Amino acid sequence: MSMQNREHANDDDKGDLSVRLEWPVDPLAAPVAENGADGDALERVIARLEAVESRELADGGGRSVLVAIDDLATRLDYVASEMAEALRSLNEIFRQAVDEQADGLGELRGLLHQSVEDNSDVARQLTDALNARFDETNSVVDDRVAGVRTALMAMLASREADEQRTQRREREALVGKVEEDLAAISRTMTEAIASSRAQSDVFADRVAAELQALRRRIPVKGRDVAVTTIDATAMDELVTRLADEVEIRVAAVTPKPARRKG
Repeated sequence: MSMQNREHANDDDKGDLSVRLEWPVDPLAAPVAENGADGDALERVIARLEAVESRELADGGGRSVLVAIDDLATRLDYVASEMAEALRSLNEIFRQAVDEQADGLGELRGLLHQSVEDNSDVARQLTDALNARFDETNSVVDDRVAGVRTALMAMLASREADEQRTQRREREALVGKVEEDLAAISRTMTEAIASSRAQSDVFADRVAAELQALRRRIPVKGRDVAVTTIDATAMDELVTRLADEVEIRVAAVTPKPARRKG
């Protein structure tokens, strides 16, 4: 390719980074010895360019190599400027992102603070609601306890009334039993007294008969004195015997007092 055609191609493709340089030998594809572990890509490119330049100079094509080098330098400057612009844009984007993150963190901090305040309000409201519920529950429990106490007192009063009625019935039954026992004792005593009177009458008849017999045994002489003396002695004996027999009979017919049940 001639110099004019090359310059015309450079003018047409100045903004096209994808155009390959039409060198006789591609310096980027030519094998170049490595510079070592510390060598970078730029040094390798420079080495390749120097090798190409040496070969072109040896072949008599030094002018085309210089044009190619200028073209490559122009393209490298363009790439460097674009990379710098991209880096500036990236830096601006990064700074904007950092600012947005800072704003977002500030908003988040504000939201957290507001959330804490809201939670505090909710906690206070919940505490008030729990206290109100606790008071209501205590009131209900107190009412129920009062109702249970009233029912218990009524039950105790009813039971006490039942016990009093039972005791009254027991007392009435006991009084009736005692009255029946007293009536039986009274009947027994009446019968005993009647029997004692009958026996006393029989005894009196026997005493009178014995007195008559004693009178008949008294001699005629001194009758008045003897009769008086004998009558007094016989009377004492008869009275003593009568008293003993009456006591024995009364004790036999008198019922013993009933023992009270514990």
